Amino acid sequence: MAAAATDTTVFPLFSALAAELRNQIWQEALPKNMKEPTLGLFKAGSWRIQGAEPDLLLGFCCDSLNVDVEMPLAFVDHEARSIALAKIREHGLAIRARRNQYPILVRPFKPTVDALYVSLSALTNILVDLVDRTFEPDLIERLVEFRLPIEKSAMTQES
Repeated sequence: MAAAATDTTVFPLFSALAAELRNQIWQEALPKNMKEPTLGLFKAGSWRIQGAEPDLLLGFCCDSLNVDVEMPLAFVDHEARSIALAKIREHGLAIRARRNQYPILVRPFKPTVDALYVSLSALTNILVDLVDRTFEPDLIERLVEFRLPIEKSAMTQES
């Protein structure tokens, strides 16, 4: 009996609380750092032609990058989900399905705020992806300038 009295993972009387109090608790359980900078991961195939002849520019398009957002509250019950869905809509998050797993929430990568995480292998992939793109038929024998419009990056120290 003593073990049940000290178990803090279960509160069986929660559903008996007033709806306003339950909603306030759900609101307080939402993540507070929704607008903070975070890390995005490189995705191959992100180079796009920007500009026209003679100033042909191959730019890194951040539109294909997404940042995962943790919000377990969206998967608790219908009451918590309704609170979470309002926050999801407010912040423009999208719900992405994953095979055999819970869905995840994502938001677009913001190049002026977020940092692109680049491991040594990812750096190689960025360069290979760029070179591969310049050898596609629409760019063969054309002079192309390239630009990576990421203001912040993060790298691991690999030996």
